[in-house]
Amino acid sequence: METMEEFDKECPMLKTFCKQLTEDEFEDQTLTYTEQALIDLFHTMDENPELYERVIRRRKQDELEKSGAGNCLKAKFFLAVEGQLNRCNAVGSKELRERVGHLKEDMKKVYCYAKGKREKAEASRENVHHQKLPVAPPPPPPPPPPSTVYTPLKDHTNFRKVSVSCAKLTLN
Repeated sequence: METMEEFDKECPMLKTFCKQLTEDEFEDQTLTYTEQALIDLFHTMDENPELYERVIRRRKQDELEKSGAGNCLKAKFFLAVEGQLNRCNAVGSKELRERVGHLKEDMKKVYCYAKGKREKAEASRENVHHQKLPVAPPPPPPPPPPSTVYTPLKDHTNFRKVSVSCAKLTLN
């Protein structure tokens, strides 16, 4: 039985992390790793298209089921009788390579679309940060409170008829 000390002896770390990454550096690394993974996947797909035969056959099965009533019944029948890998969705080596090529193109389109969306989002985020909204003028000050001072003219006035003309002012 091994006795444990309160603190274990130090051991050298295999990896060291020297600094914290900024968001931009992290995004750049993510794109680099994703691109490298896609390149590796495409290389594997070119070397061994047979590994992706199940995916291709499943896609062909879906296409047959959507193509028309006769093909749909035929595809469903063979799927029920023979299972996932049946003679209805069988592919030859030439067709397999062609469909793997289409699959790769679809994957490239999705990657480019996602990359473009990310770049647009970053650009709009930067524009928002760099755009300064015009400063709104301050609201007008509140009106002064009504006066409570006694004014004899205002409170005890005899109101007379006043007629106003453009040329002169007359009192009656």
